[in-house]
Amino acid sequence: LGLLVLITVIYLLNSSRQRQKQRLAELEVLRLRQERTIAELELRERLGRDMHDDLGAGLSALKLRSEMALRKETDPA
Repeated sequence: LGLLVLITVIYLLNSSRQRQKQRLAELEVLRLRQERTIAELELRERLGRDMHDDLGAGLSALKLRSEMALRKETDPA
């Protein structure tokens, strides 16, 4: 009877460890997914800022050229 109890306890402990390892592996997968999602969001944000800056600079240059062209047309020189 004592041997049966010992085997049962060992089995239960082993099962508990296996479940714990599985849960830790699942948590690690979730952590990695979160890191990837955060990295993607940061990349999108950076690209959005870069596009905004580039567009703003392009529009400023276009406005300046347009104003210069208008001045050149209206200049009696």
